[in-house]
Order: sequence, then structure tokens, then C-alpha cells
Amino acid sequence: MTARNGAPARERPPSQGYGGSTEARPNSARAKAESGAQESPRATEPECGAEPAVTARKCAPARERSGAHGSPRATEPGCGAEPHVTLTRRELAILRSIVYGSLFDYPMTLDELQRTLVECDGSAADVLATFRRSEGLRDVLEYRDGFFFPAGRGDLVVERRRREARSRAFLERHRSVLRLICALPFVRMVALSGSIAHLNLEPEGDLDLFIVTRGHHVWTVTLSILVLTKILGSRRAICANFVVSDSQLTFEQQDLFAANQIIHLKPLVGADVMPELFAANPFVARFYPNAVASAVRAELAPPVSDCAPVGDVDRAEQARPLQMSLMVEAVCRSLYGWYLRRKARSWRSPEQVRLGADCLKLHTRSHRNSITERFDAAVAQALERAEPAAPSVAAAAVAGGRRGRR
Repeated sequence: MTARNGAPARERPPSQGYGGSTEARPNSARAKAESGAQESPRATEPECGAEPAVTARKCAPARERSGAHGSPRATEPGCGAEPHVTLTRRELAILRSIVYGSLFDYPMTLDELQRTLVECDGSAADVLATFRRSEGLRDVLEYRDGFFFPAGRGDLVVERRRREARSRAFLERHRSVLRLICALPFVRMVALSGSIAHLNLEPEGDLDLFIVTRGHHVWTVTLSILVLTKILGSRRAICANFVVSDSQLTFEQQDLFAANQIIHLKPLVGADVMPELFAANPFVARFYPNAVASAVRAELAPPVSDCAPVGDVDRAEQARPLQMSLMVEAVCRSLYGWYLRRKARSWRSPEQVRLGADCLKLHTRSHRNSITERFDAAVAQALERAEPAAPSVAAAAVAGGRRGRR
């Protein structure tokens, strides 16, 4: 992200919104759960729900807990008894997904939750059925007015609607600039990223862009955007914080944070690049199998959709009055690279900056570490509230949240 007034800008944490791809859904068989008269409601769930997510040995006296419909949920053993399944994988996935969204004050609809289940698949009907029969989930989560959110945080629904209105107005103000950026030479894809991609803009938020260039023109395109936004007075509002060549689509950091960023990209132009992006980053399918398997092209809010015609034009037929050469690219990299290195001492997260020939990543104030730590802590806290007698459950879930982190 380039900074305001020419300095590298901060990276804003992504909000929740949910890309598609060519990756296939796992081929595991779906087991049907059918509750009999004497069977607990916690029957085998399809796909990831079939296997227990975590188990815990209870040292409290054995007791019975009532299920969603009043039938015995399970008998919890005393100390030394066999491990008791406390949460299925789907229950844990639901919990983790909603908690992640809550970090950004973002309650989720059923479709959004289904699409962004962490390390789990299943239909929207599966997700809703799992939630309704899970006493543990209903202890810590709520589903009301069409949204899922942490228990006691109904205010997030009102806040989401307020931010949506703000985001739409913001995009409307900058629609003309976005259309010009989409039409720049050597631009193959322009996608909204961060909070604006999910219409979750805060009062002082800005517009983050993830851009893919056609060939080796990363620095030329970046400088072109800087100059254009400066001339049009949008320099403080629009940040091209991640620009890569279409030959360098693989993300260096392959964790939940990166996967979340990728599935939430909202292309304004060049949506055909998304399958390539997923193919170059197969780790995304491990974290978000539903999002990748769905291959659903994100639908943009009305103010943004006006940019769509730019993508419908055959880019080979667009006029290219200024043909920029690789020599110009080298000059741009030399000049802008020199400027950026002068600012390096002010970067709060220099480890998240890349000044490569085909990758210009300017996350100078990255929230990656703080978000990851808050996520782990929030999941552990929620699990303790759901199963206070099973501390090992929280430990297992936190370990799962760290998987894939580099």
C-alpha cells in the first residue's frame, strides 16, 4: 500500500466477505445424520462433521446435558473415563469463522458463514442444522435478524448496516478514479481488498487495491496509479498496497490470514485471473474449501458494479496510446524503489514489505500478527465459555488456528 502524501500507507485488516476458483471440493463421502428416538441429536454430520474435532477428559462427575430438543445430548464421563467428543469439526469451524468476523465487528449471514467455514465444508443447510442442535455453540453465539455474531453483540448488526451505507457512498465518490485505474495500460486485474471489499469501511478507512499486471510492469503501473490519484485528488483515499505480475501469483505467506485476504478479493476488472490465483495458492482450499469449491464470482455492490463494463471490453482492442517498455519499468523501479527505501525507518512492519521485480507489497503497518493473536485468544475464550470443564478443547482449537502459519 502506498502511503498518503507519497509515503507507504498502512495495511488495514481485511473484513469479512466471501471468491471462487477451479480447485475441486474434497471427495470425501457425505454421511447422513438421522436422529432416532433414542439417538442423541449430535449424530454423525456430513463431511467434516463426521469426525470429532476435539476430545477432552472430564475430571468432573458424570452428568447429562440436554440437547437442542430436550433429549440427552451426551453423558460426560468422570476422570479416567473414555474421551468425550465436545465439538465436531463443523461446530468448531462455525465458531472460528464467526469469531474471525467479529474481530472486525462484522456479523455474517448464513451464506457468508457457509462459504467461509474454516477448514470445513458443507451446505448452508448443514451449517444451520449444526448450529441449531449444538448447545455449546448456542452458549456463545447468536443467530438473529439473519446474522450470526458472538452472544451479546447484537449491536454489530446495526454497525454493519451503517458501514455498508458509508462504503457505498465512498465507492460512489471514487467510481470515476476506479474506472481510470482499471483502464491503465498493462493492468490485468484490479480488485477491492480489505474492509471496502466487504462494505465494512470505518470512518477513517481508505480503499485498498490488489492489482495484477500483465507481464513485468508492476512498478510502472504502481507509479501510474500514484500520479493519477494525486492529480485527481484521491491520493489519500486510494492505496495500491499489493501489486504483482501475473507470473508471480503465489503468496509467500501461506496461512489463514493470507487465505482470508484472497477469498475476499472483489475484482472490478479481470475476474478471470481469480482461478489462476487460486491455482497458484492451493493452501487457500485447505483453509476455505467451500469458498474455493464454489467458484462463485463475487457480486459487487451497485456503486461498484458500474466498473464492470470496463472488464467486459476486449482489452486487446483498447487503445494504448502510451506503450511502456521494460526500460521504463526499470527506471520506475529504480526511482520509486529509492524513494521507498528512504522511508524504511518509518515502517512498523518491514517484514511485510516486498520490493521485488514482480511483487510490490507495501504493508508497512501490517495487522497480521495482532489479528492472529486476537483470533487465537478469542477462540480459546469462546471455547472455555462453551465447555468450561474442558480446557484441553481450547488448546486443541488454538493449535488448529496456528496450522499453516509461517
